[in-house]
Amino acid sequence: DIWDNEKWIIQRVYRSSGKRKSFIQGVLYQIDYLYHKTEIDNSLKEINENAKEVGYNIEIAELIEDYEQISTYFKKMWIQLKYLSKTGYTRAKLRTILKQYGYKRRSTKFCDYFLKCLNHYGIYPYVKGEICDIRTVSLNEMITFKILWKKN
Repeated sequence: DIWDNEKWIIQRVYRSSGKRKSFIQGVLYQIDYLYHKTEIDNSLKEINENAKEVGYNIEIAELIEDYEQISTYFKKMWIQLKYLSKTGYTRAKLRTILKQYGYKRRSTKFCDYFLKCLNHYGIYPYVKGEICDIRTVSLNEMITFKILWKKN
């Protein structure tokens, strides 16, 4: 369904009609990665050492983007809201999201990335029926997330 109806979310390299198989393989690879992410991330040092033995140098910092886990959270949320949710929304407290992904505080950089993800996926945060600003909403306030528009 994503291939047929949501090409905007697919990386440009996979969007042409001859790339469907590559897209499906990429999705399967990412599913495997997400399923085994903790084990893979814990073995990056060993992977780098093995790469050095065959003449390659891997910069581990380049493999882990800032706020990668929160990016994964929004990818999962978008799929849930778009294809799995019967209600059209999901709820979470900002404190719970921060804690779940190991973040200690709501920094400016975190908020900027959080808002970038919301914007990219067309997800809007609400508190008590009103769109809220995650920079100022209480960490204990229940936030409702909804998709309001379809990106072309």
